[in-house]
This record gives sequence, C-alpha cells and structure tokens, in this order.
Amino acid sequence: NNASREIEAQMRLKKLDFDMERERRKQKQVELHQKQVEIQERRLNYEMLQDLMAKGPDLTPDEEAYKEELRALLYGRRSMKVVDVIQVIKDDSTNSEVKRALLGAKKKERIKLPSYKNACVGEMYHISQFLKHPTGVEAMLNVNALESYVLIDTNTYRCKLPSIQLLNFEVAPVLDLQVTPASECCIVELLSCKFEGSEIVENQNQYFSATMKNFISWNITGSESFLEVDVKLNITLEIYNQPFTLLPVSTVERPGNLVLQALLDRFVPLLLQQLLQDYDAWLTQQRRNLP
Repeated sequence: NNASREIEAQMRLKKLDFDMERERRKQKQVELHQKQVEIQERRLNYEMLQDLMAKGPDLTPDEEAYKEELRALLYGRRSMKVVDVIQVIKDDSTNSEVKRALLGAKKKERIKLPSYKNACVGEMYHISQFLKHPTGVEAMLNVNALESYVLIDTNTYRCKLPSIQLLNFEVAPVLDLQVTPASECCIVELLSCKFEGSEIVENQNQYFSATMKNFISWNITGSESFLEVDVKLNITLEIYNQPFTLLPVSTVERPGNLVLQALLDRFVPLLLQQLLQDYDAWLTQQRRNLP
C-alpha cells in the first residue's frame, strides 16, 4: 500500500510538472505571437512613412498629419530609429526558437475621377463626402461580399466573410477593420484576422497574424482629379510542420510573397472600379433628392 501511494504521488508530481511545462510553453507562444504582431505593425508603419516622405513637399494636410503620427510611433513613443526597427525584424526572424515566415506585398494604383458638376453650384458631392457617408464606408468595407458586419468601436467594424471549403474544412474568416476618413484621405486598417470553424480550424489562429493598411487619397494633376489607393499587406506564418521545418524559411516566403502580390495585383484595380461604381450610384441618389 505504501509503495502504491508513493507511485501515485510520483505520478501526480509528474503530471503537475507536465501541466506547468505545457502552460509555460503556451505563455511563451503567446508572448512570441504578440511580439511578432508588434514587429509587423512597426514595419508597416515604417514603409508607409517612407512612402509619405518620398512625396516631399506635395503632401496634403491630412497626409502631413499622418506622417507626423507615424514619426511619433516609430521615433517618439517607441524611441526607435529606423535601423533599430529593421534590426528587430531581422533578429526576430533569425533568432526566434520558432521558425516564422514573413510575407509581404504592396500595390499602388490610381484612377481618374469623373467630373460631376451642377450648373448652379459647380462641383457637387466630392468623393471625400461620399467616403465619409455611411454608404461610402460600406463601399470601402465591400459589404456586398460579406456575410455580416457590425460596428464594435468608433470607426471599427467586425466583418465576417462567407464560409469557404479549405482542405475539407469549413472556414469563415473574421476581420476587424478600422475606417478613418479625413478631408483629403481615408485609411482602412486591418486590426485583426481570425478564422472561425471547427476546433482544428480555430487552433490555426495561433500560428499566423496579418496586418494591412489601405491609404486612399485624391489629388488634382493639371485639370484632372485622381483617386489613389496604396495597399500594404503583411502576414506572419509560423512554420511548425514537416517538411517545411527542415527547410530554409525562404522556401515558404518566396512563393508566399508571389501569391500575396498576385492577390493585391488583382484586388486593388477591382477595389478602385467598385468604389467608382458605388460613388456614381450614390451621386445618382443624391441628385434625385435635390429639390
């Protein structure tokens, strides 16, 4: 009996050690994931700042304000230099105990805005008014492609896409998008991306994270007005299954980057065309409401 109790006590101790080790690893995984998301955000902000600085003195007031906000994030509150941001990204991808693939793509495109004028009042209902209107926000969220969407915070929406079949699993992507309209630009930012479905599907959320910023602006060149979209998308994938764990990270990053770039190359022109169509439909409705 004493021997049995001693064996049971040893088994309980081993189980306790096992549970504590599992919780420690789980906590470490959460910390690594949070760190990676922060690094993604820094890199995305840095790239956006570089694009704004490249415009030189041609920035609009809203773009200038956004540039200063990015400066504060990168150099002020975080007290980090550009080289530090780059080094953190490199260190994390090479020294982490877990292999992670950092995927990224960007696409910038602009389209000519039609001239909508009223003979009595001149230019009527500029696109900035449309993008501030609830109809314009719905257009930027592309609600026609969503299963549902709901306001969860100021200018922040939880958008659920229709379920898709992926490797015999039913997956429903859920995105948290923040829409920030201003007088001369509009920023759509992906705050969170998760998958809903079976337990197996939802467990995959711990192995990836995504960030995206879509900077929408309008400007005049000569006598013509243009709408410009500048999208940057970054995804981090944890490499945890063979044979990829045995291969260099580049074997995942190179094809992954090509897929992301092809996705943006197709998506951005469609987004611009859809925005113009929704803008035109909204203008038609506004004209009908005129006395």
